[in-house]
Amino acid sequence: MNLKDLYKKFRTIFEPGPRSYDPRDLGLTAPDLKKKLQLSQLAQMKHHSSASILTRFIFCVLFACLTWDSIGGGVMALWVGFVLMHSLAGIKSTDDFFECPDVEKQFKFWKNRSLQMVFVSGLSFGFAGFYFMIPDNTEVQMLVIALIIGVSFGSMSLYACWLPAFWAFLPTVLLPTMVKLAMIYNISFGVAAFWVGIILLILWYFSTRLNEIYSLSLFRNFEKEYLVEELVQQRQAAELAKEAAEMAIVSKTKFFAAANHDLRQPLQAMGIFISVLEAQVPPDSKPLVDNLSQACNQVATLVDQILILSKLDSRSIKINPTTFSLDEVFEEMKIEFSSVAETKGIQFVLDPISATICTDAQLLERVIRNLLSNAFRYTSSGKVVLRARCGLKDTLVI
Repeated sequence: MNLKDLYKKFRTIFEPGPRSYDPRDLGLTAPDLKKKLQLSQLAQMKHHSSASILTRFIFCVLFACLTWDSIGGGVMALWVGFVLMHSLAGIKSTDDFFECPDVEKQFKFWKNRSLQMVFVSGLSFGFAGFYFMIPDNTEVQMLVIALIIGVSFGSMSLYACWLPAFWAFLPTVLLPTMVKLAMIYNISFGVAAFWVGIILLILWYFSTRLNEIYSLSLFRNFEKEYLVEELVQQRQAAELAKEAAEMAIVSKTKFFAAANHDLRQPLQAMGIFISVLEAQVPPDSKPLVDNLSQACNQVATLVDQILILSKLDSRSIKINPTTFSLDEVFEEMKIEFSSVAETKGIQFVLDPISATICTDAQLLERVIRNLLSNAFRYTSSGKVVLRARCGLKDTLVI
């Protein structure tokens, strides 16, 4: 096993879950995803920093009250005053960060400024750990150690959001304290460095685990935002496509309406000419004129059907329901198609029922007329039956 494999195995044991996120899942490049994650981590740290800063200041005031007489009021007052001013500056920096109109473009500035603030905060506590560690005063030493350990472990969850802040804060807090302890108790710096390393390793382990949880949560939020944005874009594209299709249907309907109007006039003229021709041709040419008349009627019917289809596509047909007797419709169909049945030599059977219906009479007649036309056109022998029966829930079946 080489060093690379050993390193991968170490990361697998000590770090939860995958640390790499596929930027293609968000439509981003790897550098853009890294920058987006770091900016969100910094924002999350800023969001929780005000409460952490106030908590630290309260600990500092409590520590100052307990050690005021032992350490000296002047130095302690200066230190507490510096911590107060730095705490106020940190809170102001947080407000400026969230009020900045374009944080993403100024990310490098806010990154450096935040690291400087965290580094100075760590030095202030490192100074306390070094200067306030009084020899031969076990009580003060224990209070100083409690302050340093409490601040270190208490800040772990805050700086776990953004690991660069972790490395800017904790070493500056722990190293001066351990150096002073080594000087007081004559501990070799190797042993002091070892214990600092152990403490940092423990804090780093738990911080990286928290950071992984934060990062994974942020990445999942990015995925949700990306999917929502993609869904909105797809919906907008679908709406645009729908509008384009509706415009095309309207244009087609207008075209067919104009074409129907333009074609109807010559067809009517042809009908008149055929009527005149029927009265003048000799008997042996009459079948030819009849065929011509029938062809003209079929063309007129086809033009009407094309217009109806275009209106159906555009949903521009208006339904005007009225109440009327079904017998009237059947009687009209009988008058209209009896001659057709007689010409083809087939039976036309009507089987109606006495019923009053409420619907659009013209559209109903047009539907029945089209069905009967197809029936007679494709029936060469036998019969065509037009029947009506009562259906379910006050409906009529024709």
